[in-house]
Amino acid sequence: MDHEFKNFPLLTTSLFGGLFSGFLLGFVNLIYDLIYRGITHYSYSKIINALSIILFSVLLLVIAGLIYFFLAKYVKKGSLLYSALCIAATIFLSIFLSSLQYAPPYSEGFKWLCVGVIIITGAFAAFLVPYFVKHRSFFL
Repeated sequence: MDHEFKNFPLLTTSLFGGLFSGFLLGFVNLIYDLIYRGITHYSYSKIINALSIILFSVLLLVIAGLIYFFLAKYVKKGSLLYSALCIAATIFLSIFLSSLQYAPPYSEGFKWLCVGVIIITGAFAAFLVPYFVKHRSFFL
């Protein structure tokens, strides 16, 4: 007996799309963190470290998948609105964080590490979550 359950509800695919994107985002953010720290020799890691990168990457994109579900289901052209909101939020957060002045030991190293992580996370949320929801064969 071969039973195929390919018709998953939008909520399920949105959450799994966010979860799968979160795993990929955690990996990409860890690579960015390693490269950034290698180039700049920034070593203060009490706030942004491997554990926080992995946990927040997965958690943020699962929440992004849930937001995508509500917008796609209840708003006309919700997928487009979702991507526009993610891009706008990424730009706003990047500009806001880059304009702040940090005290030592954070100084400039933390600012640009954080801005880079925000930009990568925003790009994954804006483009990868909707892509995986629409192409669920990658993970379901």
